[in-house]
Amino acid sequence: MIKINRLKKNYENKKIFNNFTMNIEPCEITCILGPSGVGKTTLFNVISGLTDYEEGEITGIDKKNISYLFQEPRLMPWLTVYENIDIILKNIFGEKKRKEVINSYLDLVDLKEYSDNKPDELSGGMKQRLAIARTFAYPSTLLLMDEPFQGLDIKIKNNLINAFLKLWERDSRTVLFITHDIDEALKVADQIYIIQDNPVEISHVEHIIDRKMNRDIYGEQYMKIRKRLTKVLTE
Repeated sequence: MIKINRLKKNYENKKIFNNFTMNIEPCEITCILGPSGVGKTTLFNVISGLTDYEEGEITGIDKKNISYLFQEPRLMPWLTVYENIDIILKNIFGEKKRKEVINSYLDLVDLKEYSDNKPDELSGGMKQRLAIARTFAYPSTLLLMDEPFQGLDIKIKNNLINAFLKLWERDSRTVLFITHDIDEALKVADQIYIIQDNPVEISHVEHIIDRKMNRDIYGEQYMKIRKRLTKVLTE
């Protein structure tokens, strides 16, 4: 388990986190839900070590390899689909193992036939599927996802979420997923933390008991959860 205990983080004399505490369960998808600008990305950057903090303690992170999935695919345009994954694995696996891993993940996100294509020959959704496959191909134990489906139309978003969940079902990493979209949270999360206010506080925690890949988020069970989440976010 990753434990964040009494975290204090300031930015330009403004308190972002003040005695902030939360737990991230192993091999689960923990979602941080909150409005834009509340401090979700700052929390990610603190956890990953990209940003320092003034006080507090973060435990359970020291020996973890971290993969980070951003809003943009961040692919290398001069490399092929295959090479975009291969380049992050060259210092980890031999050639035979790399080929096996890469082809396996490309197959899972339906991109194997595009192995020799360059990123500019792919659609936006295909680029993000490649980014997801690359993130899972790296042997990390913690995956940080920073609103990777933002700004996409519903069909592409649903396809990407399904691709992500298919990979996660096969290889259950510890995932921290941030979003301001209730539907995204309901589709992927094992537990949902709503963070609000300034400095940041946890205003609600929702545990999703039903772990299914294809959730009916408009069914009765999830509509009740949606109502609770909406009420907290709009109070």
